[in-house]
Amino acid sequence: MVSIEEPGKTIPAVVFGLVFPLFGIFLYTQFDYMGVNFYNDIILQISNDFSYTMFQWLYSLFKGDMINQLSIHGVAAFFITPLMSAVLTWFLHGFFIGVFIKKLKPMFIVSVVSALLLILFLIIFAVISDASYNTLSLIFNAELEKFLGSLLVLGIFMPIGGILGYFTGR
Repeated sequence: MVSIEEPGKTIPAVVFGLVFPLFGIFLYTQFDYMGVNFYNDIILQISNDFSYTMFQWLYSLFKGDMINQLSIHGVAAFFITPLMSAVLTWFLHGFFIGVFIKKLKPMFIVSVVSALLLILFLIIFAVISDASYNTLSLIFNAELEKFLGSLLVLGIFMPIGGILGYFTGR
């Protein structure tokens, strides 16, 4: 059985890891990220169609496609939206968890668990939303390359941020 070493640090870090990316992706773009306006498309629509709005909100985390953006813009892609917002969000996600946890292995575990929970919630809301066939096919068929490119951003910049946060928090 797996035990939580320091629940006083781990549980708030997981909660932070789930909440920060949801808002962080919009913080760098004046709350309008890749055609999704935080106020109009998320806040106002959440009471109308909760599951689809949550899917749209979670899916906005995975629109920062590193592969296509680098092929189009080169290295300059790191300084323009959408890639810049995704890089900053996942970097700071790892950084703050690293500062808070202050141990390398638990920091990686908390970061990965929170990112996997966000992906799980994305899939759950895609399944229960009204347009479940369209939303799932959007992720796993039509835009699979973009989704994998955004997972690449998460996989590269979250650990870098976590390591820097670990050394900063010591």
